[in-house]
Amino acid sequence: MLLKGGKVTAFGITVDPLAGFGTLHYVVPKPVNWAINLGILGLIVGSTWANRTGQYQLEKTLVSVLVIAMALVVFYGVLKLRQMQATFDANSPHKEKEVK
Repeated sequence: MLLKGGKVTAFGITVDPLAGFGTLHYVVPKPVNWAINLGILGLIVGSTWANRTGQYQLEKTLVSVLVIAMALVVFYGVLKLRQMQATFDANSPHKEKEVK
């Protein structure tokens, strides 16, 4: 891995180190964010363990719970961000368009 101007390069792929992180903290309180992240980690570790021990029904259940939980988090996040944007738009002063 190489660090180039704040970007991480590994195997010829450049990735911003903060890509995809930080949006959830606008929507939920910090303890809920931690609970969501730890829940995700627990479900991933549990499903990996179930796969390696041959408990495929348990793995399927854990992965299903993970997918459903993540879909709910995304759905809630989108609705909350839309609501926050509507509140912001309602409270911000309207700009008049200049005619040239």
